[in-house]
Amino acid sequence: MPLDGHRQRPLLPRTAQQPPQEPNPTDGDDGNSNGRKRRRSYTSKACNFCRDKKKACDGQPDCSQCLRRGLKCEYRVVTNAILKAIPAGFQLVDKQESLGNADAADLLEILKRVPEDEALEGLQLLRTGNDPALICSALRGYDAGLSSAALNRAILPPTQSSLEFELMMRHPVAYPAWPSCQPSKLDLDFLLLPREVLSSASHSGSTETADSFSPYTRRPRRNSLNSTGRVGPRNPSTLYDNRLLSVDITQWTDVPITNEFSIAVLQLYLETDYPMMPLIDVDLLLDGLLGKNEFCSRILVSGLFAWACQGYAAFEPEATVVGHYFYVEAKELWRRSKEARVEESICTVAAVQYLLMTSVSLGAGAQYVELLDDLLDMSKRLELLNIGPSHDSRLNLDSSANYRKAKSQISWVLFACLTIYHHLAIMDLFRPLLQHNGAPRQRLPNFASEESTPDAVYAASVKQLKRIVLFYRHNHPESSYSFFWHSALLYLANAMLAEANVPGHATDWRFYLRLCIACYQTLYTGFPLAKGITLSLLSMALEKGAMDIPQTRAIRRDLELRGKHHMIPDQVPVYWVVDLDLAVTDPFVAHAENLV
Repeated sequence: MPLDGHRQRPLLPRTAQQPPQEPNPTDGDDGNSNGRKRRRSYTSKACNFCRDKKKACDGQPDCSQCLRRGLKCEYRVVTNAILKAIPAGFQLVDKQESLGNADAADLLEILKRVPEDEALEGLQLLRTGNDPALICSALRGYDAGLSSAALNRAILPPTQSSLEFELMMRHPVAYPAWPSCQPSKLDLDFLLLPREVLSSASHSGSTETADSFSPYTRRPRRNSLNSTGRVGPRNPSTLYDNRLLSVDITQWTDVPITNEFSIAVLQLYLETDYPMMPLIDVDLLLDGLLGKNEFCSRILVSGLFAWACQGYAAFEPEATVVGHYFYVEAKELWRRSKEARVEESICTVAAVQYLLMTSVSLGAGAQYVELLDDLLDMSKRLELLNIGPSHDSRLNLDSSANYRKAKSQISWVLFACLTIYHHLAIMDLFRPLLQHNGAPRQRLPNFASEESTPDAVYAASVKQLKRIVLFYRHNHPESSYSFFWHSALLYLANAMLAEANVPGHATDWRFYLRLCIACYQTLYTGFPLAKGITLSLLSMALEKGAMDIPQTRAIRRDLELRGKHHMIPDQVPVYWVVDLDLAVTDPFVAHAENLV
């Protein structure tokens, strides 16, 4: 019995002793073996959740805290200590590279979820060099507004009793029979995304002055002591002609460019625009550049490069600045030529045609009208156009064979420029005759079809334009840097706006409208006129309820990003008609300057 006389708590029997365990070498120990609580294991990192909540993290790939709460366990790549040690203003990771990696990661996640056929198409687009961000937009189910089934129905050949079939038989050049085409849904989605702008390191963040306007100049930049950082020109797969390598461009212009840049621009022009408008025979032109004949001049070179540099801007945006200097030089040479009454030649006619096209693409409407008058007057004086039936062709026998060849070719090309736009002329011709507000239909007695009305002819031309725009955009990368086809975009967009939300019309109008606008967005990289037309079409679409405000704002933002490299402020085209239906009754209000 205890001495103090108090009863003590009875002790329980001793439990069976567990076998001794080896101490964990990673466990901390304070040197006391009397059953004290051991310190938790040390870890040099903690997950984001534990770091924010100040929890004890065990540093495992999936830590116990996150596992218990069912959270995704994530770790920072760079610790706060390292981030705080970085000097202010210093970039640890390149932003552009970081965004590209994020787009690639998004694309990988999307490829895991989409059906196999769409995943294969996405991989094919990636292999052909498309941007991962654009492919992501297409794979996310971008609403094209046109299903593959609807497209297949639209490209079916017309019935033999229709007016369109009769037009194909009687006018196969203007109304050809198109081959079948079956683009997939992903192809249709991807077509609605404007092509990516290719910019160089020298362009981004540049605040160069006019004296250092190009990465191709022979003069060093003001902020650089050498020219080793120049951006190289586009490398063609095969040289168009070996004579290009012998051209010394400094003999033909005061604009400071290198021979390498001139070769790249001429190469692209000869591959893209020359087949559609061969103003000068290519052999005569190349020999003229080498000084072997008279079919080259300073004004011709300046006019040609003023036009061709705009297309080359798809590969190097700063080429638009070079093209503007060529445009200024060509205009000055033409002004001096007129004042001095210099003898006119085939080269001068071609140069004025290039100047005319460039003024159109820049939105300089008044200059376009003036140059067109000069071109027509000069062509008549040189007997290229409007030659009377009493003209004696033997008068040309005294000229050289090359001169007769050049004269015949440029005469034909100028005539083709005035007459090649079949469907545009047909649509303008029948536009005032279209049925409005339930008016009785007019019949065209020269056709056998029962539906031979102006509306049917107009619809047949619209259908042809749909195929031209869709197939050219889908099959030809030249659609991104050739401006010759933009009239088809303008007329088709107007036709689709006329069908917007109108009962009885096909439901594909939204797809083709967005397709035309996306093409104009892409063309704006090199051709400033595309912006004025796009903004006018957006205003028309808002007025008709064909697009909403967020869509138009997104397109406007895209245009602003694409136009940063343009040297001169955007000019809204003054004399360019955009609203073609309104132009029938009020041409002045239909101009772009009144629509924007």
